Amino acid sequence: MDYNTYIFSIKEIYIYGMQGLMVCTLVGYLFYNSYIAVISMLPLLIIFYKIKKSELVKREQHKLNLQFRDGILSVSASLQAGYSIENGFEQALGELTKLYDKKQPIINEFQKIIMQLKLNVTIEELLGDLAKRSGVEDIESFAEMFAIAKRTGGDFIKIIQKTSSNLSEKIETQEEVVLAIAGKQMEQKIMSMVPFGIIIYVRLTSSEFLSVLYGNVLGVTVMTVCLFVYGFSYWCGKKIVDIEI
Repeated sequence: MDYNTYIFSIKEIYIYGMQGLMVCTLVGYLFYNSYIAVISMLPLLIIFYKIKKSELVKREQHKLNLQFRDGILSVSASLQAGYSIENGFEQALGELTKLYDKKQPIINEFQKIIMQLKLNVTIEELLGDLAKRSGVEDIESFAEMFAIAKRTGGDFIKIIQKTSSNLSEKIETQEEVVLAIAGKQMEQKIMSMVPFGIIIYVRLTSSEFLSVLYGNVLGVTVMTVCLFVYGFSYWCGKKIVDIEI
């Protein structure tokens, strides 16, 4: 599985297609009051799908990173108990099956690692392959440190324990940041809907106030400029609350 890409299911294609269609309809109706505008915006569904795919890729990578942290901590505990690195992954898999169901990515990845180890594939190759497919910086760093520890022949167990501990601390910090800004992210989403709410309110209560902006070149130009300003503001708001560590 390549975690840098995401393949929509039939259900997801339908759901996100309907969401994108609703956005196009809302924008075309509120900003231009025209079905032609709605139809002309349908190609934007492609961009909408790409945005959703990017969000889902990040979600899956974040989930894998959290699960990988738990797996590596279990491996580290097994090494402290005197197991070899190969047996440590088997012990960790047993612990992971108590935490996650069999469909979770970390279960599949650890099963693959154990099976490949029995075929005499080196553990550093397997971790390197996982790091490449994951697209997750923390996993890539761990795989690199693991390979260096194997090659240099240093205190292998301490290196793994230290690396896994640092990985765990970083992820915990990330989770704290996510919780700290969750309220601001919700505020950003609500504020993004305010312009639509204002237009709907005005159209319901004083439709003649906006009527001059529909059906003429000047009005279309003004509404288009407003739409671009709104889009830019939304993008800036997303960037502000999207904090990466």
